[in-house]
Parts: sequence; structure tokens; C-alpha cells
Amino acid sequence: MYPGCGVDAAGIRPSCNPRSESQSLRHGLKYAVCHGAMPLSAEGTSFGAVVGSVRPTQANHAAERLRYDAGAPASCEPYLRECQKLSFVILTAREREELSDTFFRLRAISRGNPIAFAEAQTALRCLKAVHSNAIEDKRVDRIFLQVMLHGAGIQDKGAISRHYGNAHTELRGQEKMLRVMEANAAERTPLSISLVLEMHRHIFQESMPDNAGRFRTGEVRIKGMEHRPCHHSKITQILHQHLQSINARLFEIGSIDSTNFSDVLRLSAEAHYLVACVHPFEDGNGRVARAIGDYVMLVPGYFYDVIMMDYRDIYLDAISECTLSDTTPLFKFLEFSYLETLKRISGFFEILD
Repeated sequence: MYPGCGVDAAGIRPSCNPRSESQSLRHGLKYAVCHGAMPLSAEGTSFGAVVGSVRPTQANHAAERLRYDAGAPASCEPYLRECQKLSFVILTAREREELSDTFFRLRAISRGNPIAFAEAQTALRCLKAVHSNAIEDKRVDRIFLQVMLHGAGIQDKGAISRHYGNAHTELRGQEKMLRVMEANAAERTPLSISLVLEMHRHIFQESMPDNAGRFRTGEVRIKGMEHRPCHHSKITQILHQHLQSINARLFEIGSIDSTNFSDVLRLSAEAHYLVACVHPFEDGNGRVARAIGDYVMLVPGYFYDVIMMDYRDIYLDAISECTLSDTTPLFKFLEFSYLETLKRISGFFEILD
């Protein structure tokens, strides 16, 4: 039995009294997928690739293959129907191979053309700033954030509304923070409490001058999530302990090859979730969490990962499935997100002279 998920690995069936049967199926299947409890289909594609997919065509095809090629019993039908309802993506073995191959191909090209690498990182930095802010504030759409980032439109955004003005200063602050983060990563500066505080200060120094770069001093709740962050007195201790552990493993990684490529993504997920879980600030935790995750990737020379607003609900659902001791759901999502990110810049590297 998997703790807290209400699913028996052998029968894949509800076995507790959850808030709803649908939730039991979703949480249990996700847990089983992430921890390798699902059987393999005839073609060797994990069942997790089926139930974890948000791509309906692929999900339908894979579900049908399981029904007929793998001889799935009729009792599995309710779970196969959950294919299109589960809310985070798990790459197939072929897609995971594509992710690795694409990364090493683009890295090889960029090493021979450093200005192209810098241009690609700039494009991803701008895209990341827009989407990271859009994830946190659905009222200010990406089209307005793009106007802000380009310096277009009315110059005094605060004249429209205070909220709009704050969105502008936070966007520009985040873009600045990402530049500073790149410089720190280039110097291989270890993760630290001061680095986390510096990131927050850059983003919010204009919109929240009294709280920018300062940990919260009270209790907070995360909207839409059951998780309750730790008491504010424990923030520094928990962050320091886990950041030290991540540093030790990150800086032990030598030259990146196919054997350790995923290790960096796993550490990125761990750092990302650490900040999201502890929720050290009154506001801005999501943006700092995504930045910390990217910092882990920048240190060994990876491209940025851009979590698109389009996958907001999938991303947040993956986070909700994690714990400090197990960030597998977020890692699985980041694999998908990073493949999508690399695909976005692949065409650019194909046009180089």
C-alpha cells in the first residue's frame, strides 16, 4: 500500500476513504507511476507514459494499445479513462532519449558559437520572466507583460493602476535578478540563504520595499493547497540544511554526459520544491522557487528551463504531490518542460552559419 494515496499497487484500486473517488484515482495513479509500480506495455512504454499524459491523442492511442495489445482486463477501464484527467506529464522512454539527445546536440553547437548561446539564453530569460510572472498573476495577461518587458506603451504603468504598476516593476526586477543569477552561476557561487534573499530583493524592491529580501515573520497559507508551510522560526534552519545538501551534490557533478544529465534536473526539482514548500516570504515564493531551480541548472551550463503559463495547473499539481524527501513528481514535470523549452530554441540553432 502506498501511504496517503489510497491505491493498492497490485490491484490499482481505491482502498481508503478519500474526499472523492476521482481524487483517489488521480493521486494513487500518479504515485504509482512516479515510483515505477505500473506494468509495462507490449512495446516497453511505461503505463506511466499513458496515465501521466495530458496529450489526448497520445493518451487515447496508448490506452487502446494497453486494452488490446497488453490484454488489459475490463476492470482497468475506469483507470484507463483517467488517462486524460491526470494532471502532470510523464515522458515516454523515447521522449526521454529525445530530451537528452537534443540537449547534447544544442550544447555542442553552442560551445562552438558562444554568442549564439548567449542569444538563446537571453531569449529564454525574457520568456521566463514573462511566464513566471503570469503564473502568479492571471489578471495581467502575457500580452501586457510583453509590452512591459519591451518598454512599450505608456511609460508610467502606475498611472493605469497600482496593481499594473507593481506588475511592471516586478517583471523588470525579475529580469534584472535573472541577469545577476547568471553571473553568480558563471562564478559557481554556491546556493545560500543570502542568495535566496538577494533574488527576492531584486524582484520586489520597488513594489514591496518593506518586505523585499526579508523572510516572513508570521504564518502563511498557500491558496488552493493543503500543505501548510513551516513556522517562520524554522525557515533559516530548514533552508540552510537542505541548500548545503544540494550544494554538496551539485558541485560533485563533473563533466555532464548521458549518465548524469538527469541528476541536474533532479537537483533542480529538489531546490525548486524546497523554496515552494518552506514558503519563506510573504509573497513571491513561486518566482524565487523557479529561479532557484534554474540556478541549479545554470551552474553546470544548462539552458534555462521555461515553465509555460499554459502548463500552470499541471505544474502546480506536480508540486502538490511532492514532499521534501521525494520530489519525483516535479522532476517528471521538469523533464517534460525542459524538452518543450529545448524544442523552442532548436530552430534557432539550425539557422546558424
